[in-house]
Amino acid sequence: MTIGTAKARNANIVPLAFNWRNGVELQLDYKTEIRQFRDGSEERDCLRAVPRAFLRGQARATRALARQFRADMIRGRNDEWSMAFPGPYRALTAAAMAGSVTIELDAVPHWIVPGASLILSDGAATEARAVSSVAGAVVTLDAPLVFGFAAGAKVHRAYPVRFTQDPAMENRTDETFTLSINTAIVPGRFSMPGTGHVFPQYSGRDLFLKRPNWGEAISHTATALAEVIDFDIGVTQTVDRFGFVADTVSATFYGLGYDEVDELFQFVARRLGRRNSFWAPSPENDFELIEAVPGTSVLGVAGDWFEATFAGSITHNRIIAFFDDGSYAIHSLTGEFPAAPEGQSRFGVTPSLGAKFNANTKVRWLNRRRLASDSITFSFITDSNASVVLPMSVLPTSGA
Repeated sequence: MTIGTAKARNANIVPLAFNWRNGVELQLDYKTEIRQFRDGSEERDCLRAVPRAFLRGQARATRALARQFRADMIRGRNDEWSMAFPGPYRALTAAAMAGSVTIELDAVPHWIVPGASLILSDGAATEARAVSSVAGAVVTLDAPLVFGFAAGAKVHRAYPVRFTQDPAMENRTDETFTLSINTAIVPGRFSMPGTGHVFPQYSGRDLFLKRPNWGEAISHTATALAEVIDFDIGVTQTVDRFGFVADTVSATFYGLGYDEVDELFQFVARRLGRRNSFWAPSPENDFELIEAVPGTSVLGVAGDWFEATFAGSITHNRIIAFFDDGSYAIHSLTGEFPAAPEGQSRFGVTPSLGAKFNANTKVRWLNRRRLASDSITFSFITDSNASVVLPMSVLPTSGA
């Protein structure tokens, strides 16, 4: 977004708006302490429940605005500034005159609550205010407006920030400039902009069913949790500590529209970094169904390696079946492997197969996982569309 002229302001407000030429990044850094035990279980403590947050992007400015920004940096490069969050905004439905303590919006989103910081902006002025109260579509501010704003002026959520790097400025022409902006939201002052999305539950944990976007490759990393004992005489011995391989899946998820972006925000917020585990299906169809008779307790699949690979597995003992109507069913493996024709495998499940099972049913592993990183970055494509890469490590089915 380009702002043509310098603006009047009532506080230390970054006078720039991110453009979307290269997107805008919001990086969230949690801190988790993990203690692993020899049986494969973990104890995890969240040491930073409110993440450190960083905003990065580019802004385009005219000469007048670039001049104002240079002056700002000379005057207060190390000061605390207020910056509009590059996500969804609301618009004034009626003009707000200077001296008014109320504004009327087209809708009041979940992030406009008492105590929240806002930035009002139009072509001539920018003003930072806090919310005192909300009644319907009318928002009462903490103090009278210094400037007047016409109907249609934008109202953004705001955060206090400090610059983490010296802003870099490039001349695109003799009248336009591109600035690279890197800021850190003041520690302890960031709150996740989610709505409180309700996730389905399974076995006491969130069930994350959102499908990854195949426009970006999905990666799998198999990490052997083993110890190599070196006797320092040329002979070594490898000891399998946990009895399973830590399969880490890294996939890109897109939020298209405010609701889907909020769902991703809320999912990350509920994880507290690597602290809280969840259930998630494999991104691929893991089984080629050959036999699935409703009312029975046996599934038949292609491949004769199933029993040798998964018998007694502490990580792969749940499956999830997705049906034609969009519903799903979760089954546990019983540990029974009936005889099967050559090139096939059969395994027992509980509960018995429902009436919806047919040749089109998609069956995947359902694993208990946690995030594999405390640092998660959301990449905004527009103010209402964002993507996030989630690395997810497998855990034993039972445990913390």
